[in-house]
Amino acid sequence: MTGTTVRAMDPRGGEALAGEATTKTAKVTTIDPSSGQPLADYDETSREEIDAMLDRAHDAAAAWRWTAPAARAVALRRLAAAFHHKRSELALLATSEMGKPLTESLAEVDKCASACNWFAQHAPAMLEPVPADTHALRAEVLFEPLGVLFAIMPWNFPYWQVARALAPALAAGNVVVLKHAPYVISFTTPAFTTGFCP
Repeated sequence: MTGTTVRAMDPRGGEALAGEATTKTAKVTTIDPSSGQPLADYDETSREEIDAMLDRAHDAAAAWRWTAPAARAVALRRLAAAFHHKRSELALLATSEMGKPLTESLAEVDKCASACNWFAQHAPAMLEPVPADTHALRAEVLFEPLGVLFAIMPWNFPYWQVARALAPALAAGNVVVLKHAPYVISFTTPAFTTGFCP
C-alpha cells in the first residue's frame, strides 16, 4: 500500500502548482467485528518502504534461486514449525480481527503448517530434471525459478491465502512479494466494514 499524494492542479493547464504537493500517510484501523471496537492502527506503507522491500526481494531471489531444493525444504519445515509454535497466537488474532470461530482459525493455521511440510517433503523430487524424448543425445526439462513473484491476496483466510501461494513458490526457488487486496466484502457479518488491510 502507498501513501496518498495530493497535488493542487492549475485549472488552465493541468500541471501541478509548484510547492503545493503534499503527501498524506493514511492509517489502517482493524475493527473487532463482534463489538465494532478498534483493535489497532497501522500506517500505510510508503513508496520508499515499498521500493526498499522490492530491492530486498530482488536480492533475496538472486541468492535463493541457487539454494538446493533440499535446503529450501529445510526452510519450509522451519516455517511449518513456526506456524505450530505460534498456533494459538495466530488463531486468536484472526478470530479477533475477523470474527471467525476460534476452531476455524486454529484449523487454518494447522493447514498452513501442513502445506509447508507437504512441499518440503515432495518438492525436491518434483523439481528433478525430466528426460525429454528428442533427437538429441540428451535432453531434459528443467524447472528453474522465475524470480520475484507478486501476489495480491484477499484476507478472508489471512494465513491460508498466503501459505498456499508461498509454500510452492519458495520450494521452487522463487521469492514472493504480497499485497493484500484493497477491498473485501463480508456478506455474513454486518459489523464488518470494507477497507484497507495493512
